[in-house]
Amino acid sequence: MSNLPSSTVESPRKLSEGLTQRLSQIAEQHEGTIQLHSRLFAQWLHHAYPRECPFPHVTGSITPVTPDEWMEEHGNTGFYATKEEMVEHSKRSSELDRSEDLLHWIDDEELLVPRVHRRKNGGFSFVAFMAFGMAVVSMVIKSASSAQSVKSAVDKLQGRDSSKTGMVLPTFTQKSHLV
Repeated sequence: MSNLPSSTVESPRKLSEGLTQRLSQIAEQHEGTIQLHSRLFAQWLHHAYPRECPFPHVTGSITPVTPDEWMEEHGNTGFYATKEEMVEHSKRSSELDRSEDLLHWIDDEELLVPRVHRRKNGGFSFVAFMAFGMAVVSMVIKSASSAQSVKSAVDKLQGRDSSKTGMVLPTFTQKSHLV
């Protein structure tokens, strides 16, 4: 992430200790992996790229309104700030202690995509492998049994003795139509 630039963040850059620790904490919650479609990772991205990534609010915690709805509620005069309000806001902003990069952090996690649990070694378990193998063998046996039944039926329709031929699948030497 330190080598990933944006329109407002140059690279390479040094990520703050707090930001690096938060990423590690997010990974710890998910058995050492980062869930890319999670609220906590989106929040981390917001702190790493504040102008590019919006803050991911916890579901149901805010009630967003459109500009038209806001104008209806407050009227046309409520959206302009006076010079004094701007100066006051600027003073309050500069007085904040910037040493704590992650001032607004909410630990509530929400996954947008269900988490898939994987085995630690990344492979199949022996039981799952054996169950799959037995299913394949069962399907092959069933198919061979069905093929033998079809062959017997075709031989009977053609007047041949199916017990004398050793072939499993029927062979057609002339045109045959099953009805």
